[in-house]
Order: sequence, then structure tokens, then C-alpha cells
Amino acid sequence: MEVKRFLIGSKAIFSGYKNFDDITTDTDILIIDDKPTDYDIETQYHDPDDDTIHYIRWKNMSKDELLFHHVHNVYMGTFIQKFLVPEYAEYLNLTIDELKSMERLLEFMDSKHEYEKVVFHAYVENNGFFLTPEQKEEAFQVYKKCRVKEN
Repeated sequence: MEVKRFLIGSKAIFSGYKNFDDITTDTDILIIDDKPTDYDIETQYHDPDDDTIHYIRWKNMSKDELLFHHVHNVYMGTFIQKFLVPEYAEYLNLTIDELKSMERLLEFMDSKHEYEKVVFHAYVENNGFFLTPEQKEEAFQVYKKCRVKEN
């Protein structure tokens, strides 16, 4: 049974910012499930009617279980993106110190998600889940560099 949905990924950070909506085509949605029956902890899939919509379903776990899983069992940098969404961090009552515990995931970040490193370090610097206008601009420039093809 679905508990809650969150917009995650670049749209959660940049939607409505400058010309972001002209750059991106995909939408990432995190769905928290209570007592899933068809997967253990997490599953991912694209919407069968719209390939630009990517769903990530997670078992509804305590914050401690989630942190343990991500700190000890995950080796994909993009898994940190969910925790960079202020609404999701608030839902979990996540602290900056807890976010810092996932810093090792940054070493596994692929080039298309380098902007998430900028966001992560800004949150740590700010000691809160927010970006200053200058930090948002820096993250956006990194995003554009990775995503926009030069003609």
C-alpha cells in the first residue's frame, strides 16, 4: 500500500529555475510503500505509458534502517539524491549529521549527477536542507554542463 510520494532528482531541486524546464525531460518519483509484496527494499521502473517518468519504490522503513542500508549496503551515488530533497528529509526528520554519514556515496556518483555533490556540500555548509541563490546557481551550472550537449 502506498504511503507517500515525493518528487526527487533534478526536478525537485531546479523545477521552475531559469531555463531548467527546457533542459530536462525526465521525472523521478519516489513512492514509499507500506508492506510491499513484490520486492524486498527497493524497486525501480519506468511508467509503461510514459518512458520519461521513472518510479522508485521503497519499503517504508525507519530512518535508522534506511541510514544503515544506505551507509553499509549501497554503492550507487545516485541513491543519495532522495535525501537531498528537503521535503523527504523533513519527512524522515533527517539531520545534517545523518546526511553526512552518507558522504561515501558521493565517490560513486556518475558524471550526470555531479550537481548532487554541489547540493550535498552546500547543505553541509549551511547546516540545513536549503541552498542560497549562489549555491543553487552553482549546482545548476554543473547540471547544465553535464546535461546540455554543445552544438
